[in-house]
Amino acid sequence: MLKVLYIHGLDSSPNSERMNFLQELGHTVFALHIDYRNEPKTLELLSAEIEENGINYIVGSSLGGYLGFWLSEKYDLPALLFNPAMEKGEAEVKLGSKTTRTYSPKWIVIGDLDDTVEPDTSWKMLSSMSNSDTWLRMIRCQWLGHQIDIQTYRDSCFFAGLHLNSTHDSQGKV
Repeated sequence: MLKVLYIHGLDSSPNSERMNFLQELGHTVFALHIDYRNEPKTLELLSAEIEENGINYIVGSSLGGYLGFWLSEKYDLPALLFNPAMEKGEAEVKLGSKTTRTYSPKWIVIGDLDDTVEPDTSWKMLSSMSNSDTWLRMIRCQWLGHQIDIQTYRDSCFFAGLHLNSTHDSQGKV
């Protein structure tokens, strides 16, 4: 069983249908409802949630995917990220004293029809980050826009191995 931190997108809230699916898979799900526009300490809140609850997996979308990517790096946690808003750039996230990338596995789903987060920009940025120190598995979905339908969400959870009810080792193997 995993302890999953679910991070919603900008102007959104935790999606109960998605969180329920993770719970059906046997995981404990933690989610904060964050008003990103008015909460200056978002990273501190999410970091505290990770540390206080022993989170060992991150799921996020859009701005939550962006934050999830960098929190995955900071805490060396696996992550499943949907349409991460990577154009925000690394400079906005303080990773503390960390200076190198981690090998924590990240499964990334990018919708080709996304009209909120530019898919080609995210793809290029993430592809440029993929090296021997970063374990990325990316998939582009021609039918997917910014909103993630429940079937694609469920399929992506299987793609990322969340149905196996176990933690992932440091090589990203399930």
